[in-house]
Amino acid sequence: MASDAQTLDRQGPSGPAKPAGPARPAASAKPAAAKPGAKAAGGMITLQDRYTINPARPYPELATPQTPAFVAEDPMTPGELRAALICDVDPLPRIDVADKLKGLARPGLTQIAAFGAVDWPGADGQRLAVVINPPQGGRLVPMGAVKFAPMSPELLLEQVVRPVVTGLTEMFHRNQTHRGIRPDNLFFSDATRTRIVLGQAVTAPAGYYQPPAFETIECSTADPDGKGTGTRAEDMFSLGATLLALLMGHVPGAGLSDEDFFAQRIEKGSLDAAIDPREIPRDFIDGLRGLMADDSRERWTLEQFKSWLEGNRVTAPRSYSIARSHAGFDFNGKKYWSAPALALALTKKQAAGVKAVQSGAVLDWMKKSLPDNTATDALAAVMAEYEVAGSGASDDVLLSKASIAMDPAAPIRFAGYSTRLDGIGPMILSGQRKPGGVQAITEMLKANIPSFWLGSQPKHVNRGVGLNAHLEKLGRWVTDPSPGAGIERCLYDLNPNLPCRSPIVAGRWVSDPSQLLPAIDAVAAGGGMGRQPIDRHIAAFLAARSHADTTQLLGLMQPTNVDEHSAIGTLRLLAELQQSFKAKSLPGLGNWCADLLKPVIETFHHRKRRGKLLEVTMGVARSGNLPALLKLIDDAEFKRIDRRGFEKAKEDYAKAEADLATLEKNNAKRVSDAERKGREAAAMISSGLAVATVGIMLLMKWM
Repeated sequence: MASDAQTLDRQGPSGPAKPAGPARPAASAKPAAAKPGAKAAGGMITLQDRYTINPARPYPELATPQTPAFVAEDPMTPGELRAALICDVDPLPRIDVADKLKGLARPGLTQIAAFGAVDWPGADGQRLAVVINPPQGGRLVPMGAVKFAPMSPELLLEQVVRPVVTGLTEMFHRNQTHRGIRPDNLFFSDATRTRIVLGQAVTAPAGYYQPPAFETIECSTADPDGKGTGTRAEDMFSLGATLLALLMGHVPGAGLSDEDFFAQRIEKGSLDAAIDPREIPRDFIDGLRGLMADDSRERWTLEQFKSWLEGNRVTAPRSYSIARSHAGFDFNGKKYWSAPALALALTKKQAAGVKAVQSGAVLDWMKKSLPDNTATDALAAVMAEYEVAGSGASDDVLLSKASIAMDPAAPIRFAGYSTRLDGIGPMILSGQRKPGGVQAITEMLKANIPSFWLGSQPKHVNRGVGLNAHLEKLGRWVTDPSPGAGIERCLYDLNPNLPCRSPIVAGRWVSDPSQLLPAIDAVAAGGGMGRQPIDRHIAAFLAARSHADTTQLLGLMQPTNVDEHSAIGTLRLLAELQQSFKAKSLPGLGNWCADLLKPVIETFHHRKRRGKLLEVTMGVARSGNLPALLKLIDDAEFKRIDRRGFEKAKEDYAKAEADLATLEKNNAKRVSDAERKGREAAAMISSGLAVATVGIMLLMKWM
C-alpha cells in the first residue's frame, strides 16, 4: 500500500511531479462580483448580466446534500435549459477547477458555462452560482444507491468507459483532477439515454461526496473535507471501483461497515476484498487490477488503461496486502490483525485508544506479532518521546503520532479529525463550525503533527522542496497573536480561493484583495464600519493575498489608539491596494481614513495651515481617492515648511522669554536707582524752591 505522500506524486503531462502538500498562496480564480440588487423581472437572479436563475424552480435531479440546484436560462441560447448550482462558502467549492473547465464543451464532461457570486434570497450573504449545461437523461444510478442493476461488459465499455476516458483525458490535459467518479455521479447527456458524461465535481472539496469504497485506502478514512486535491492516481482508482460496482450491481463492500471493509482491504487488497469472481468476466480482471492497485506506483495511468482497452498487453500489478499478524489484538470487543486496522480503531475510540497505547500493550503486541519492525520501531520512538515529556505530554499528540507510526500512509488523525496533508486547509474551514474544532486543529499545528507525518514517510517518497519549512511556518503562525497571523493566516494561506470570512464584509463573496476595498467601502458608506473596521480575518486575508506589511495592519485593527506612523501606514496600505487593483472611487473608506487621520492633522503646528489641511483632507476623502489623500497628508515638503516655521516660532519665543527674564532679574536695581534719583531730584527741587523763596522775600523787603 502506498503512503499518502506517495499517492501525492502529482502526475503532470510528462510524468510524476511533486507531492501535494498544503495549498500554497497562488493566483486564485476570482469569481465575478455580484452587482447589488441585480435581479431580473419576476424575482429571478441575474449572473454576469446574462444568465437568469429562477429560485422558485428547483432542479432536484442535479442537487447534492450541500448544493441545491435551480433552473436557469441563457438569453443567448433561447430554448436551451441551463441549471444553476448554488454553493455556500462551507464546504468550499473548487473554484480553481471551475475556472480551468469553464466553457469546455467535450464529450464525457458536464459543461460549466459560468460561475460567479450572486445575492441569493433568504441567505445570510452572497452565494456562488455555478451555471452548467445540464445532462438531459438523468443519473445512471440513483443518488446514494448501494444496489442497482448490473451492466453487461459490452454496454459498460460502450456507454461508460469510452466517454469517461475521453472526459478524463481532457481534464488531465489541463492538469485537473475530477475526484468525484462514482456510479451516482454519471449522467446520461441525452434524453434517449445513450451517452454518459461525468457529473460536475466543483461545488465541494475534492472527494467530498465519495464513499470510502470509491477512494484509495489512504483517502478512504479521511474526513470528507480533508481528502485533499489528490492526483490522477486517485481518479484512476475511483474509475476502477466504479467499473467494478457497475459490473457487480452494488457498491464494493456493501453489507460491511466502513471499518470492517477497511480492515479487509488492508489484509487482502482493495480488489480482492471487494470482488466476487463469479460476478466479473475474466477479461476484465487485469484491467480492474491495474486500476485498483493499492500501491500508486503500480496503479495504471490513463495511457496504460487506454492501451489495454485497445487490446495491447499491459502488465497487471500483483495482488498487494499487508502481512497479517499471527495473533490478533483485542480492542473494544473486536480483534485486529494488522497495525493499520488497529491504528484506525484506536483513533475512533480515543479515550480507550490512549490507554491502550500508554499501557504499552500495543507496542508489546507489535513486537511479538508483526514480522516488519519498521512500524514497531517508529512506535517505540513515539513512546520514548512521550515518557520524556512526562506530565506535560498531550494525549492527543501521543495518539496521533502513534497512529502515524503504525500506519504512515494513513491520513493525519488528531482529536477526532482525519485529514490528508493537502486537506488541512478545508479542514480548518469546517472546523470553525464544529465545537472545539479550531482548538483541535490549532493544537495539531502547534505540535507540528503535519511535519511529523511528512518525516514518517518512506525514503522513496518525494517530499517536495520547502514543504517541511512551509509546514513549520504554519506552526509558528498559529501561535502568533499579531495581525496577519494566527489560525486565520493558516486558513487563507491553505485555501487560496476562500473568500474573506470577516463579518465586516457583510457576507459579500470577497476572494481577492481587489474586491475587498469596494466591499469595505460599501459597509463604510452605510455607516456599518463600527469602531474596528478591520478584524483578524481581514488582516490575515490581506497578509496572505497581498503580502501586506503586518505592521501597517496594526493601525487598521486598533483605530482608537493609533499613532502618526500607524495611521499613515494604514492609509499607505489602502492607497497601494486601491492603486494596485485599480479600484474605483472609495468615498466611504476615504471618510473613515479622514477620521483616522485627524489626530495626525492635529500634529501640524500652524493654526491656519492646520485648518486648511483639514478642510482639503475632508474634500479629498469625499472623492474616494486614497493615493491623493496619502500624497496630501504625507507631503514631506509641507511637513518641512510647518516644522521650519515651528522651529522659527520656537526661536522667537525663546528670545522673548530670555529678554523677559533679563528684565525680571534687573528689576530690584532699577527700583533702587529710581528711588535714589528721585531723592536727588527732590533735594534739588527743594533747594531750588528754598533759594527762590529767600530771593522773593529779599526782593519784597528792598522794595
